[in-house]
Amino acid sequence: AQKEITSKNTEFICASTHDYLTHLVSKNAIADFIYLDSANERHYILKEFKLACQLVDMGSIICIDDYRAEKCVLVEEYLKSVDIPYTHDDFTGFDKMYLKITPHVIDEIQTSFNDFYNRYDWKKLDIEFRENQPEYEHAMSYVNIGVDK
Repeated sequence: AQKEITSKNTEFICASTHDYLTHLVSKNAIADFIYLDSANERHYILKEFKLACQLVDMGSIICIDDYRAEKCVLVEEYLKSVDIPYTHDDFTGFDKMYLKITPHVIDEIQTSFNDFYNRYDWKKLDIEFRENQPEYEHAMSYVNIGVDK
């Protein structure tokens, strides 16, 4: 990709998705578009979704790859539980979930997401994830962040 994309507004970063999203949150970055395509594990995606929600503003879009895979189950459960609309497509055979950030979405995430998120024992889940998915510790996961420079 680095050979083909020559825009001065594009920066290539090699890091775990979770680590880089955490870095962007610490810098108070705001993204126009976030495309999550990492581990096919529902709790891992929920953690990334939580970070992504801290990086968006009105009009931003969060896209999660492989919508039909089990990895989107918890994000979808949350969105449905608080009546946040989302869309999905199957143009390429790999369904994608899209969430457009609106005032309603921001209000709901700020008031209800932590309660949903904190239902899980994250320390235990993180240990289980590392034990069952060691390849993700060193594998490339993808996050595309659209940020105006």
